[in-house]
Amino acid sequence: TPDAAKIPPVTYNQQKYNVNGFVIVSPSVHTFNGSTAAAELVIEHTPVQGGSKLNVAIPIVSSSDASSASNLITEIIQSVSSNAPASGETANLSINGFTLQSIVPNKPFYSYTSSNDNADNIVFDITNAIGLSSSTITTLQKIIKPFPMPSVSRIADDAVTNNQRLAINPIYGI
Repeated sequence: TPDAAKIPPVTYNQQKYNVNGFVIVSPSVHTFNGSTAAAELVIEHTPVQGGSKLNVAIPIVSSSDASSASNLITEIIQSVSSNAPASGETANLSINGFTLQSIVPNKPFYSYTSSNDNADNIVFDITNAIGLSSSTITTLQKIIKPFPMPSVSRIADDAVTNNQRLAINPIYGI
């Protein structure tokens, strides 16, 4: 859970949102070209004035490419791995230079609305994934366990089948 912001940091479709928190799941919730990614970062937002919540999803892949996003996510995974609390306990991480602006790509994205949880969803393409080393992904997969859940892309495919629109929208702005 991030520190509270005095000014809502996110605007999407003229609606202001606060960052509620984020989760890293492995494997990814969404599928990309028919396959899941090694992991996925999902940033959860709550609207300031009511309405649908907003989820922003960024795939995570195994890659030797380094970026500010991969460095920050690697630091989070390594810190949690070495400082993970026991069940029911919490831990605080203080990471210098951590901002979501360093993580969220400034690239086109897909968006859809999920009627299952009344949420607007932004999903970045696999070509804009965060690259992590294979050892970092292995560490992540040791500290979290996959659990069965419906594929969000299946929900999106169902929306398209039911003549609802799955569109590529303008760039996500913070």
